[in-house]
Amino acid sequence: MTVTAPRGATPAMTCECRHREDRRPCSGPPVVYVQDAGGSRATGCKRHAATLLASTRGVAVYPVVQHSCEALRTYLLSQQRTPWDFTTPDGLEDWS
Repeated sequence: MTVTAPRGATPAMTCECRHREDRRPCSGPPVVYVQDAGGSRATGCKRHAATLLASTRGVAVYPVVQHSCEALRTYLLSQQRTPWDFTTPDGLEDWS
């Protein structure tokens, strides 16, 4: 489930939940991980993890230990998003 970072991206501006076509920067450090039914995990910032949750069926979100409430916040944000929101002009707005 690892997602490739966009060409030219630096480690400071990428997370595993970011889709390779998503040009938006991370909203912060990795605060959650998304896990699929097979047990594959991807850590990510709230913005990219919420997009992944909104775009993928059968995944769950869990907090990184230091940020225990971020999983709920990420889930709630994903409920406001449309799948693949970075492909539309509205999805490029910074509202995470």
